[in-house]
Amino acid sequence: DAGEFDMIINAAGWRSGDMDDMVMRSLQGSQVIPVPCRLAEFKASYLAGLELDENTQHPWPSVIFHGERGTPKGMIQLTPLNGGHLQIHGMTRQVTLFDRGLVKNKPSTAQPRFSK
Repeated sequence: DAGEFDMIINAAGWRSGDMDDMVMRSLQGSQVIPVPCRLAEFKASYLAGLELDENTQHPWPSVIFHGERGTPKGMIQLTPLNGGHLQIHGMTRQVTLFDRGLVKNKPSTAQPRFSK
């Protein structure tokens, strides 16, 4: 028995809609669960290496500079990762965003699907 919960947080990444679909199918007949509205975005990110000494795991927290999404002055996010790596992605068409890269799920499934 898994117990009772007020809320479950799904942290499965961009395929989290598939996980929600599995949970909703397993509860069919016992509960009515509305399909959540979800957006997924296909975008690029880049990795850079940092030289760290053995005592420094993450030299700084994730840093986000906000601008107007989809414009040349869009957002950039710098996220420190393990092993002295830094993930960089910017929310501009010139850097990481793709045409038709933002999709919304359909009422029958929680997982957004990208067109081919």
